[in-house]
Amino acid sequence: VEMHQRLSEVAAEYGMQIACESLRPQESRIGYRIDQIKHLFDEVNCPNFKVMIDLTAMSVAGETIQQWFDTFGVENIIRIGSAGAYCDALDVLDIALVDSAWSESSFAMAQAGAAGDVQYPSPDLNKVIEDAAARIGQPIVLCRTHSSDVFYHEDGVGEYRQFYEKHQCACVEMESYALFHNARVLGKRAACLLTISDSFVNHKELSARERETSFDGMM
Repeated sequence: VEMHQRLSEVAAEYGMQIACESLRPQESRIGYRIDQIKHLFDEVNCPNFKVMIDLTAMSVAGETIQQWFDTFGVENIIRIGSAGAYCDALDVLDIALVDSAWSESSFAMAQAGAAGDVQYPSPDLNKVIEDAAARIGQPIVLCRTHSSDVFYHEDGVGEYRQFYEKHQCACVEMESYALFHNARVLGKRAACLLTISDSFVNHKELSARERETSFDGMM
């Protein structure tokens, strides 16, 4: 507790927030269940100390997203991550704010009988992010993402130009479609910010070290 309080105090001096992520039992002794993370959250009691869900750890613990939302009173969910660019309007290190997510996934249909291959973020939450970016002079690009079920396609399948030209997807990642659907089902607000880490167009690619150190603008 004392360590997290001190980390929170130092982070606050720099205008930053820190997040405690739940992990699996073999990965962490700090907390791998909701009750443990909630106890830590209450004891630290710092406004810039937040929690973050690891979906794998959540599943291993037999917990649900709804339980986490109820425990911490969550109304807003902002996903941050990396993406690959499908068009030359986005270059590496550009920041994209997702205004819609197209997917070939059957998740929404299987989970809730929801038809349609496009899911949308909360307009209100996106506006908050846009306003915050404007205040600090951080350029962002609003665009549609391809929320893919597949990390590597076989040759001749899933060519990126088809996703851009047919579905207007400017970049690709793997989570926002399901996130937006789950948020809608649960009555929450969700948004997604992405930093471009590589480009299918110009073949630029950030190194692993660059991915660790160059996403500050998004965060």
